[in-house]
Amino acid sequence: MSVNTAGTLGLVASIVLIILLYVKVLPRKMDGKIENKFLNWLHNYFYFKRFYIEDILRFVFIVTSVLSFCTGFFMLFSVTEWWTGTRSNFAMGLAIMVGGPILMRLLFEMQMMAITAIRNIIEINSKMDRLAAGEKKAEKPMGSVKPEEAGKPMGPVKPEEAGKTSEPTMVRHSVESGAKRVCRNCGKVVGSKAKFCPDCGEKIEL
Repeated sequence: MSVNTAGTLGLVASIVLIILLYVKVLPRKMDGKIENKFLNWLHNYFYFKRFYIEDILRFVFIVTSVLSFCTGFFMLFSVTEWWTGTRSNFAMGLAIMVGGPILMRLLFEMQMMAITAIRNIIEINSKMDRLAAGEKKAEKPMGSVKPEEAGKPMGPVKPEEAGKTSEPTMVRHSVESGAKRVCRNCGKVVGSKAKFCPDCGEKIEL
């Protein structure tokens, strides 16, 4: 297989995997709902649910500290050949054996302080987002009122008012202001001299 073929196959495979990740693993609605452990790990990995830099730095700190101590210890018994003769490396070995781990510890602590500060900021932002979401839910009304229902009483409707619509009520207001008379029962506009409604036969009040 040539290098160009390998690169092309790698590009195609990458595109396919990215599409699968965005469809099956990365959607926010899948958070905590993925049963497969590996896919759930991938979801948390790509959303930075856990920072691995702390583990990596701790491993580097342990390796460098142990290496410094062991190297310094054996240098205590070593000598260096100079043109003037041999010279003991005891002082250098002691400095490396004691100072190396201390220096590594200080560097690790400074890095951990920065990581802890970042983690605290992330946690504070997460709590603030949850509080803001809770306040928005609390501000939402319990139910929306339709425009045609606005102004209607919340209690039961009286029998004599059953079947009446809001239209006769509005027309009655217009009658009081000098407009045409209407039937109080069916809401039909009647003549100014009519005594009974021509549709339902209701008596028209003067």
